[in-house]
Amino acid sequence: MNKPFVMAGVLIMASVMFCGCGDLPKMTNEQSEVVTEYASSLLLKYDSTKHSRLIDTDAFLEKYNKAWDEYNEAKAEYEKQLAKEEKKKKKEQQKEESKEEVIDRSESDNSGTGGATVIDTLTIGQFLGVNYDISYMDYSLVKTYPEDGTDFFFSMDATSGHDLLIVKLNATNMNSESDELDVMSKNLTFKLSINNEGFHAAYKTMLDDDLSEYVGNFNVGESKTLVLIGEVESGKAINSIDLRISDTKGNVVTKQLMK
Repeated sequence: MNKPFVMAGVLIMASVMFCGCGDLPKMTNEQSEVVTEYASSLLLKYDSTKHSRLIDTDAFLEKYNKAWDEYNEAKAEYEKQLAKEEKKKKKEQQKEESKEEVIDRSESDNSGTGGATVIDTLTIGQFLGVNYDISYMDYSLVKTYPEDGTDFFFSMDATSGHDLLIVKLNATNMNSESDELDVMSKNLTFKLSINNEGFHAAYKTMLDDDLSEYVGNFNVGESKTLVLIGEVESGKAINSIDLRISDTKGNVVTKQLMK
């Protein structure tokens, strides 16, 4: 509202208030300002064209708190996933560093390995790059595996005049949490030597317990029996079994399983 109109209103009100009371008293500048402000507030109060600038604070706070809660939930989920990825990355890095450290200390041995780097100081689990204890248990000679038909989808039969050699190994999860043992994706070659008569590739099968193609989950500290399968002449005496594993980089580890 313009000041001239305000002053006019003030004068009118003053005239009414002091009508019949003689001369109007003189006011100081400060008193005039107070009267002017008061009159302006009265006029604005009854001016239908003026509206309150106040907002609905309850509705605003409700929307604000909801948005803040959603932000905190999204942030917490993001940090959770980030921590999980960092933990996985660190775990893989530690495995790789452990493997590389042993490889660096190894010496090259070209005897019967085609110039590959022999790393016999590694355990089977270390060579696979997993925190598992994988050790020899025993062997059996059979005509069919599995003999009891426990594998519904796949079984193997020995060729005529031969027996299947089932080399059994115990695999134990040494991690502090559940873990997936994935050997299949590592593209490793497993070979068996019987009685020091040379190495021959173990069969790659679709059996659930075939170590060379194994993928499966282990609980903390859980152990499972996994196998490698070869073939020998029927009636052959087994005096020793050696295992050789090689990767695509030319690294080789050889382990004497049975003396």
